[in-house]
Amino acid sequence: MDRLYGLARTARNNNDRIGAETYYEAILHRDPNSWEATYYLAYYKLDNSSNDNLESYAEEYGLGFSKYLDLAKASASDQAELIRIAEEIQEGTVALANKIVARAAKDYPVLASTDEYNSRTFSGITMLIILATALDLYFPDGSLAAKSTESRKIAVQHYTNLVKRLGVGTQVILNGDTERGPIGEAIKKIKEYDPSYTRPLLIEETSNSSSNSSSSSSGCYVATAVYGSYDCPEVWTLRRYRDYSLSKTHFGRVLVRVYYAISPTLVKWWGNSNLFKKIGRHYLDKFVHRLWRQGVEYTQYEDIKW
Repeated sequence: MDRLYGLARTARNNNDRIGAETYYEAILHRDPNSWEATYYLAYYKLDNSSNDNLESYAEEYGLGFSKYLDLAKASASDQAELIRIAEEIQEGTVALANKIVARAAKDYPVLASTDEYNSRTFSGITMLIILATALDLYFPDGSLAAKSTESRKIAVQHYTNLVKRLGVGTQVILNGDTERGPIGEAIKKIKEYDPSYTRPLLIEETSNSSSNSSSSSSGCYVATAVYGSYDCPEVWTLRRYRDYSLSKTHFGRVLVRVYYAISPTLVKWWGNSNLFKKIGRHYLDKFVHRLWRQGVEYTQYEDIKW
């Protein structure tokens, strides 16, 4: 069994999905109570799902949290190991949810209806909220409160981006959707842990966005124009790359300064052009996905002043 686990983890770390699935299936055949095999088989099933079955697989994955954590609790040698396992499940779920939401946003212009985009995005959002609830239930001492809060914050941000993209911010506010329901409850839970938390704006004027970005040398003008938000997984990734990679070399800092010198003008001239956004997204998506494969995180991020 140790050899199978080693092979499965190596395949997983090498992004060898087929190999990882093969080894985890062998593990589960020998040990039906393996949390790791049970969880990662569900993970890969969802990660490899087509658009036709994505929503049903996402629901199946989300409803499995209690099973994954029960199996982990039964096999963990102590509380510290159980926490480590739960953190691993949380990180995997955030990654899956971000992929689902990003894929829906990428497909949005060619989807058959707004409802399809809405439902696919909510599949990712719902997974994060269910996960956060499960972590609170299994760790009532608050040992994973930071992780459950992080999950809820990402869910609320995805919801905000969805509302902005669909242009229904005013309707959502009038309906009071952020004060009740799953999103409203998520916001309340976030504030319990982080009283300083401020819900992202659902309605944001372009001029205000430009002003806010230009007031800081860290604004990602083109990426914000392309993705429609300064706070989304793709832009969080690019901001991390800027702060932790480009800013560390002289050439990188020069590139950043040149970018900030010309990008406000580019956005001013063409930022509202669908063609500009389509072309920009094509190239930025490729670059962002490469950064993800290299391990650059796409969770919520605060800029470093440099």
